[in-house]
Amino acid sequence: MKKKKNLGRRIYFIFLSIYTIALVIAALIGLSIVKDYATEYEATLPVHAIEAYVAEIRENKWLNSMRESVMEMRHEMQSDSECIATVKQKLSGEIKYSRVPNAAGVEGMSYALLCDGKKFGVVSFVNDESYADKSKFGMLTWKVSTESFDFSDLYSNITVTVPETFTVEINGNELGEEYITEKDIKLDALKAYYATCPTLLTKVTYKVENLVGSVDMKIYDENGNEYVIDENRDDSQYIKNCDDAMLSRLDAFAYEFSDRYFNYITGIVDPAYGYQRLMTVMKSGSDLDERMKVAMDGLGWAHTQSLRIDSVTLNGGIDLGDGYYLADVTTETTTLEPGRGEVNGVQNFRVVVQDSANELRALMLELY
Repeated sequence: MKKKKNLGRRIYFIFLSIYTIALVIAALIGLSIVKDYATEYEATLPVHAIEAYVAEIRENKWLNSMRESVMEMRHEMQSDSECIATVKQKLSGEIKYSRVPNAAGVEGMSYALLCDGKKFGVVSFVNDESYADKSKFGMLTWKVSTESFDFSDLYSNITVTVPETFTVEINGNELGEEYITEKDIKLDALKAYYATCPTLLTKVTYKVENLVGSVDMKIYDENGNEYVIDENRDDSQYIKNCDDAMLSRLDAFAYEFSDRYFNYITGIVDPAYGYQRLMTVMKSGSDLDERMKVAMDGLGWAHTQSLRIDSVTLNGGIDLGDGYYLADVTTETTTLEPGRGEVNGVQNFRVVVQDSANELRALMLELY
């Protein structure tokens, strides 16, 4: 009996050991399966796909898949390489992502791509079916399914208004007529003279859209010299002063014109005679000519007995272009009037003059 009891105890421990070993083996196998499952599950989380995707942008400041989007952007004034460089510069900021709802017809997981807090694209991932043979538990990794990029915030527009004789270049490209949005803009400083001088200088406005990144704009005057617009000055900065030779001619004209003009309008000479003298320095049919004709009827009532031109000063002359000039004149006179005696007067006026066949003729006069 004792032998049987020892045998039974020995068999019990043998089976217990086998059972324990089996449990341990089962547990190890189970743990291995759980570990493999956890490893595969971890590897197939979509966060790894988006992290790897964003890591490439952070490292290279660029993805090859962005090229098509950049090439589709209008950039007439920049080369392809310049646009790509501008995008890379933009992507040197802080790159992040955030989960967003899928667009219509898109499956899987979608993420917005952000640079310094501004969205520049959306990428979507779907399960990679080619990974199915490698999966033990049917879980699949993720691959890019769709990408879209929007770099429109890099666009800028330029609008510049310059004299029509000027040229404008953007990044070395001269702007043509197709970029002009407005013509025949009158210079504020010369608005009073456009009716008299039909060829007076005007301005044009250029507008260029879809400029990507940095822009180098240069303006050249009619002589091809680079010109910098002074934003603190008015249109007078575009007006050219007369050269010395023209100033000398205008100075002589100012005295001759003042003598004939003031002798005529004061009525100290016969109106018909005074008008004939004035016509030698005045253009027939001009605004001034019509005004002098209208004034003729009232000159017989003038009571001035004599007129003396004391001084005539040419304050300056402006070249209006195409043979037109604007002379600024100050004339000091002494008149003898009944009951008042000698009266001193100062008249400031601007007179528009045309140089025709090397002769100067007045077209318009403005007292000020």
